[in-house]
Amino acid sequence: MTDWSQWHHAYDADTSLSRRLTVVRSRLRELFASSTPPESVLSLCSGEGRDLIPVLAELPAARRPSATLVGLDTDLAATAAQRADDAMGDGIHWEELSGSGRPDREHLSDE
Repeated sequence: MTDWSQWHHAYDADTSLSRRLTVVRSRLRELFASSTPPESVLSLCSGEGRDLIPVLAELPAARRPSATLVGLDTDLAATAAQRADDAMGDGIHWEELSGSGRPDREHLSDE
């Protein structure tokens, strides 16, 4: 079984994973800056939310789409929730899924 919390440490070094994250964030910025930005975003297997949360935090609250992050790992969910709270205070809906794929609880919800 993979230790996903440990796996995410690769984002903190100069790795292919961290370089990919830079590209993903850039593409998200382009999307949100477009003439028709999305009104909502769904992130599946969102892990710690390192791709989406910082980009959303850069947007003025009035232009920020609603966001739902979905994941399985409780520790990663807690980290994502803390990152979102630190960056924006609210506005992100978190769904943690059980091994069965059904929602267990919400860590963050502005709805």
